[in-house]
Amino acid sequence: MRAYVKLVLTALLWAGAFFAAGRSLVSGPPILVAFLRFSIAGAILVALVFATGKSHELLARENWLSYLILGILGIFLYNMFFFTGLKITSAVSGSLIIGANPGITALLGRTFRGERLGFKRWLGIFISFSGVLLVIVRGSLDVLLHLDFNRGDLLILCAASSWAVYSFLGKDVMRRISPLAATAGPCVPGVILLAPFAFWQTNDLIWAHDPMLWVSILYMALLASVVAYLWWYEGVNAIGSSRAAIFVNLVPVFVMTLSIFQGHWPNTAQAAGALLVLAGVYLTSSRTVTPQEPVQAA
Repeated sequence: MRAYVKLVLTALLWAGAFFAAGRSLVSGPPILVAFLRFSIAGAILVALVFATGKSHELLARENWLSYLILGILGIFLYNMFFFTGLKITSAVSGSLIIGANPGITALLGRTFRGERLGFKRWLGIFISFSGVLLVIVRGSLDVLLHLDFNRGDLLILCAASSWAVYSFLGKDVMRRISPLAATAGPCVPGVILLAPFAFWQTNDLIWAHDPMLWVSILYMALLASVVAYLWWYEGVNAIGSSRAAIFVNLVPVFVMTLSIFQGHWPNTAQAAGALLVLAGVYLTSSRTVTPQEPVQAA
């Protein structure tokens, strides 16, 4: 019972990250926000690696190239796309589009590893992508015919694709080292790559005097990254990866619920897209997630 509660709370923390990211972007430049978040989270995760006696995994030279590649995909590119896109689109749309991740990951497995998907997973991929498309075109055929897409939605889709490749490659890395080390390791090159872009955006220091920006960044770094990560793997170890993966589907549900509490009701396209994405993700991820797979906080 305790594991289930922690998994539900993990999904809630990840949902809150969409709103924290949106609030931080009111005054903070997107790449700077990403840099600050993962500088803090990465430092804590690296410290945890050393505290748990797994520093040899982090420092082993044979893992450095893997950390670099995963850092480019999962920290640098993902956050460039995610934070820039979220500045233009809504938290609800962003969380639903991110829901395409399991489908993209499954397609990568089928294409490059020859993994058999079966009818159920193919159906899940189709349903999930249909829901994402419905959100992106905002329920309008004219948007599709005239390619009048919201640029933020397209950037979030790029973020989902980047994370899918990160997850796909991360499975191989996590077969030889612990999930904690494989999550902390990419943070180092990822943060280094974000640094010049972050400092380039600091042409004024108005953001530094916004206390809510710092509260939002600390929330994303401490709660949505570190605490959620630890609770996620506690849940995976307790009930298994397949059952734990289902709780990720609660993220867009919580995002929509929190939006309603804020007085922002989802539109028809978002509501219909949510049903399709959740159904598709359930069918796609029911047997494709393993205990050694990177998790996505937001």
